[in-house]
Amino acid sequence: MKLVTAIMGDNAKDTINLCIDSVIDIADKVFFIWGTECKETMKILGEYEKSHDNLCIVERKYEHEHKGCNGRARNAYIKEINKWIKEENITEDVWVLVIDPDEFVEDITKLKEFLKSDKNKYDAYGIHMHHFIGDLGHVDSAKDVHYCPARLFKFNKDITYPEIAHSLPKNIGNQQALLVVTTLWHLAYCRNMFWILRRFKQNLEKSTIHTKDFLNKWYMAHLTGNYPTAVIKTNQLPKQLRDKFMIDNVVKEIMVEEKK
Repeated sequence: MKLVTAIMGDNAKDTINLCIDSVIDIADKVFFIWGTECKETMKILGEYEKSHDNLCIVERKYEHEHKGCNGRARNAYIKEINKWIKEENITEDVWVLVIDPDEFVEDITKLKEFLKSDKNKYDAYGIHMHHFIGDLGHVDSAKDVHYCPARLFKFNKDITYPEIAHSLPKNIGNQQALLVVTTLWHLAYCRNMFWILRRFKQNLEKSTIHTKDFLNKWYMAHLTGNYPTAVIKTNQLPKQLRDKFMIDNVVKEIMVEEKK
């Protein structure tokens, strides 16, 4: 059994180390479809490429203006996996784990062990996921348990992604299940935490006003979402912000929907 990781994305200079480190030493092959925009992301990837021969970087401009941009980009790694299987003459099962560059796998070793075990009875799995919201102390609880569908599947030559947004693979088999042997952690909605980290390091090095004890408490309060705050209503915000974030229009649309 071979375990492949497929990653598609860009503009991930803050998160890419966490992402790649979580898979590179265990996955048999890692395919990264880079969108050609963020040179800092590519620079980091290039360093991994020098030290890991199982990383394959494919430069492909992300077609932001095309309505099928997501599916088209994901089909790029399907093409690369097909090519790799043929070139290496791989005859054993190939499993594909799909992650984004702002995500990381908590323990890919447990995932690989599961795939080799008798407990693996399905063709595809939705992986347990936590979405950080705002900081590292809060995760999305809109559902009791979150799963990201079809993130792990047994590869076959007929698999393809529809050319739509949030595209999911087709032809991955009829049997699917939910998997909790490990967790994907999604960092997209707490990107400001990386700025907080940089700010903390700068202040530790340069600040002559604050003590280290104050900075430690300031840092942890921000990381965990426990910094003292007060609620401000959207109608109290200045017009510049309401216009920038389209707040008034959205509020009106919500009110219309709620009256229906």
